[in-house]
Amino acid sequence: MRSISKKDYNELKKLFLVSFGENKKISEEILGYAKDYGRIHYLKEDGKIATMLCVTELEDNLKYMFAVATNPDYRNKGLFRKNFTESFNKDDKIICIPENKSLFALYEKLGFNKHGHILLAEGDDTVFLNHPCTDNADFDMLYEIYKNTLFYPKKSRHLFFSTINYHLLSGGKIIYGNNFYALAYIKNDSKYISELCLPRSEEERLPDIVRGEGNEKVMYSLDLRYESILRKNRIPSTEERVFALTKNTKKDKMYINILYN
Repeated sequence: MRSISKKDYNELKKLFLVSFGENKKISEEILGYAKDYGRIHYLKEDGKIATMLCVTELEDNLKYMFAVATNPDYRNKGLFRKNFTESFNKDDKIICIPENKSLFALYEKLGFNKHGHILLAEGDDTVFLNHPCTDNADFDMLYEIYKNTLFYPKKSRHLFFSTINYHLLSGGKIIYGNNFYALAYIKNDSKYISELCLPRSEEERLPDIVRGEGNEKVMYSLDLRYESILRKNRIPSTEERVFALTKNTKKDKMYINILYN
């Protein structure tokens, strides 16, 4: 892994901003995490950084690829494919979450399979109304809850903290209660829960959290294994595919919680 010069690092942040439309603090959070705890791979053309990708480790030697971006002036030239090929071994087990569904065709050409179903469950705004909401949560406390959930594969402590920071920098809130937490945000005047963490074996508490006395609707992203609990309690839900993974990963029990998307 090459060392990254200050000039190149600043160029990488600019490429991130151009590609994802995020603010400067978010680019520094994500690329700073990749630089300190993962790897950033990039290629240059004409002395400029043309394409980049970041990678970090998850459980069971799974690699999570994120912040994939190519300068608009250098797209459709095969540079991402070249960077990808040079960055990984053929036997690496890689997971990625494409920015949008239109990118699946590109990843399929690289040997990725679509996978990672989640449930989108419809609840109400009871969580927003009846539980504390903070942007100064105790990250260590949240991580202890997270470690005991059924989420798989698990993020490292550093990646978990970076995820929470990203969520807060993006204008999200953390809602928490008795041994659970939820990452909440409002988009286009609608309320969403992008991550709801309950300790393993306490899944039956889910309906009480999702359904209450609120009037406004909230959409929850949940593990597919909650389906029977939701159906039993007549809570509407639909299935949604959210990530891709290479051929080398096992699909049994595979569920990845929302990382940066």
